[in-house]
Amino acid sequence: AGDYNHKIEKKDDKQWELFLEANKQGLTYSKIRVWIDAKDKRPLKAEFLTLSGKTIKTASYEDYRNTLGMMRPSKIHIVDNLKKDQYS
Repeated sequence: AGDYNHKIEKKDDKQWELFLEANKQGLTYSKIRVWIDAKDKRPLKAEFLTLSGKTIKTASYEDYRNTLGMMRPSKIHIVDNLKKDQYS
């Protein structure tokens, strides 16, 4: 949490859209846009951006389960936006 400064870009009853910008050098992603469920504060989706703002990866956080005492996504689907056929 200390690696990024955040700004709320949009906020409604269903979800929040946050924009994170690195506050130090050497992080893997300098900018991240994250969608958060407004009710339970869980991440729904994230876009990982280049310095110029181009989306290079998109992640969706799915199938939340109680793991190690907390609700966590049991599935994270990551798509490489530069090579759409590559995902994990």
